[in-house]
Amino acid sequence: MKALCIFVGLILVGAVAAGVSLGGSELLRPTLHAAKADKIKAETAALRAQAAYEQRQREIELRLVEQKAAVELQALRDRRAIELELLEVAVTVSLMVGSAAVTALALAGSYYLVERAKALPEAQPVKEIQRPDLRILPSISERQQGSVSYRVNTPPNKAA
Repeated sequence: MKALCIFVGLILVGAVAAGVSLGGSELLRPTLHAAKADKIKAETAALRAQAAYEQRQREIELRLVEQKAAVELQALRDRRAIELELLEVAVTVSLMVGSAAVTALALAGSYYLVERAKALPEAQPVKEIQRPDLRILPSISERQQGSVSYRVNTPPNKAA
């Protein structure tokens, strides 16, 4: 019997030890377990809210980058349009300046030839002031009058 009492005592001591160790666990105290579950849910909700906030921030940054790129693209298009307009103006101005330069050269040449013709004596025809190897066609009135005499001028070194 003494052995039985000792055995039952050991079982009771083990049960008390097991009860004490399990008493501190969450399995035996549902209020503590519910509080921890609520804490985990709150942390999860906070993490989800943080992730959603970060996602919104990334979307906002992406929109800002897209808007900035659109503004830069529009600025490039505007600059390109201005460059094309300036190119058209430059071409027009260069054509006008070129035409003016050619006209000025033609006027100067014409003035020179007119002054040179005025300086010739009256008896000397204008055709004789030309280079001898250059052939000048007669005018219509000269052809009708038959007063044109053709002569072939060859340079002295080719006459032989």
